[in-house]
Amino acid sequence: MTKLVAALRLVVAFILGVLIGAIGLAVLMSRDTGIGNLVIAATPHVKDLKAGLERVEMQRDEVTRRLERLSAVLEQVEKRYEELGRRFEAMETALQQRGPMPGPPARPLPPSPPAPAPPAGVGGNP
Repeated sequence: MTKLVAALRLVVAFILGVLIGAIGLAVLMSRDTGIGNLVIAATPHVKDLKAGLERVEMQRDEVTRRLERLSAVLEQVEKRYEELGRRFEAMETALQQRGPMPGPPARPLPPSPPAPAPPAGVGGNP
């Protein structure tokens, strides 16, 4: 009988240990202890997603840097264009204040040579 009681105690202890372990694991994974996150983070699919996310973030950062450089260049172009417009307006104003500019002196055209007489028999001439 003592062997039967010992075996029965062993089975009850085993079942009780499994139940306590399962309940404890469920509590640890369901609360904000971070153990559930560690289990999920260890899966290969999550690791691949993290690596992909890091690549995309690096690409985003590179595009952001390029956009900032492009924005700086466009600002410089805009400033140069505005300066060119101001210079052009200043030149136009100066020309209008001066009046018409004299051109090169006009030279008379050389006299044109007389037109040759049409050959005989052409155009009704005998």
